Amino acid sequence: MILNALCSYYDRCKADLAPAGKEIRELHFIIVINRDGDFVRLEDCLVQNTGEGDKKRTKKSYKKFVVPMSVSRTSAVKPNTLWDNCSYALGLCEESFVESPSEADLKKISKCALCHRAFVDEVERVADVNSLPDSLTPLRLFLKKSTSEIVEAMRTDPLWDAFCKMIKTANVSFLVDGEKTIVAEQNFGLGEHDEVRPHEEGSSICLVTGHKTIPQRIIEKATPIVGSQAVAKLVSFQVNSGYDSYGKSQCGNAPISEEAAFKYSTALNTLLGKDSKNKTFIGNRTFLFWGANDSQAANATEDALRALFGEGEKVDDPNAQIYKVIDALKSVVSGIQATMSEDVFYFLGLAPNAARIAVVYWQEASVKEFAANILRHFEDMQIVNNAKFPFAGLYSMLSAVTLGGKVKDATPNLSEAIMKSILSGGQYPRQLLLNCIGRIRADADLEGFKRVSATRAAILKAFLNRLNDNQLKIKNMLDKENVNPAYLCGRLFAVLESIQYSANKSTNIAERYLSSASSTPVYVFPNLLNLSVHHSAKGGWGEKAKTEIINLLPPEGFPVHLDTEDQGRFFLGYYHQKADNMKLNQNEAEQAE
Repeated sequence: MILNALCSYYDRCKADLAPAGKEIRELHFIIVINRDGDFVRLEDCLVQNTGEGDKKRTKKSYKKFVVPMSVSRTSAVKPNTLWDNCSYALGLCEESFVESPSEADLKKISKCALCHRAFVDEVERVADVNSLPDSLTPLRLFLKKSTSEIVEAMRTDPLWDAFCKMIKTANVSFLVDGEKTIVAEQNFGLGEHDEVRPHEEGSSICLVTGHKTIPQRIIEKATPIVGSQAVAKLVSFQVNSGYDSYGKSQCGNAPISEEAAFKYSTALNTLLGKDSKNKTFIGNRTFLFWGANDSQAANATEDALRALFGEGEKVDDPNAQIYKVIDALKSVVSGIQATMSEDVFYFLGLAPNAARIAVVYWQEASVKEFAANILRHFEDMQIVNNAKFPFAGLYSMLSAVTLGGKVKDATPNLSEAIMKSILSGGQYPRQLLLNCIGRIRADADLEGFKRVSATRAAILKAFLNRLNDNQLKIKNMLDKENVNPAYLCGRLFAVLESIQYSANKSTNIAERYLSSASSTPVYVFPNLLNLSVHHSAKGGWGEKAKTEIINLLPPEGFPVHLDTEDQGRFFLGYYHQKADNMKLNQNEAEQAE
């Protein structure tokens, strides 16, 4: 299913992806030569990009070219076709410029020479099968020169120092002076490394296409995910390791045609690429998401996931994008944006592994179902909010439940569980509730609205509303009909805090009693009510609100103990009442003006 879905992404984006046997690759330098094979100049492929939302931050990116697909390399010497790193393309490495090379340096220089020889042989091989025999002549003449002769010519170039600084990592190709296309982008009729397959394997039914074909023996590598090796593969079978069953070797156990292997590996590389907007990182996990079709509904769902799992742009109102996404999702769910039966959406979770990519999560559903689940999360996280900051995204949720708002300190299990709850529409993890209440208690030196922030209140509301679908739902704002004792206790505490502030501009009861009142109300509220008599000697709104709430409490009075869920209801009642108090104060101020 996963390979099929990746192939569908390739078919959807075929116009923007590399054709068969090719890949889109960043090159760092182009070596320009003349028709006699002499060095002319270096061309830098660097393009400066400014990071969105932060003018001080810049990231380096380089021009991209459609080049022959790269080979899977371990310790063996295997050259790419007509492009490669400096060791292969030029026979140069950092150790080549050491004045007194050590024995280890000499070994690396020797290995570098072998790599360059293999690259030269690969150019000769392509030239032998090329229908235009003279097209590679300048490059062949250039490569016949000794390494020292090439270095001597290149030293005079203004970009030589910059080139030397990147000699370990730079990928290069060649351009004949006067031509517009580098040699690696020209079609020489052999863009792939076709390997001879053993005859005994024969043909098999491709698992992806269903057609009978000779299976590809070794699947091309994928772009490495976070923490994975550079040669990590999604599908592979190791020789003589217990996987050679039924007389079949390597990928004969899971036959995949060459066409399907290229499609899914190219799609996976594209989704994992650094410019991809269809991926997110959660801990050491990499998550990819895409729609099978390029429909408005699928694009709206992709936008929703970016807003949900992304870090968010630094703008005045970061919730604005979320509200746009909510409107788009509503149109998908309601049918305003029509979806077809084949309009499917995919979500894939990958984890680093030694040599293979581990699949840790996979979900396939209709676009409408995905949109409905994401929309439900946004609706569950809606709360009365007097400030402009995001509260519905994964990063803002994790920031609210970690010390100092450091998302990187959140446990991978928690972030993964939240993500799965959002996508499946199921209950949020209990650890989210525990962490949220724990942070509210730990931030005892902060003011009430900072301790029980909009994000934390939204988390509590969302968790409790999904805990039991049959229970009365907690509303986005103050609910005077909610007679849950814990919710009423939270409301009452906010009223008592407001009464104290009106009397002496102090809110120290929140600093001293909020945590204990949320767990053992019966031991705290009698004392607070006695103190409030002195604070509200003149009567007024506070006394009326206090009496109204107390009258709603059960006959037995304040609860002796509140469990974890009821502590969440306490803090929600506290937040709702404070938000309502603030709105009331603003209205009074406007009337006074």
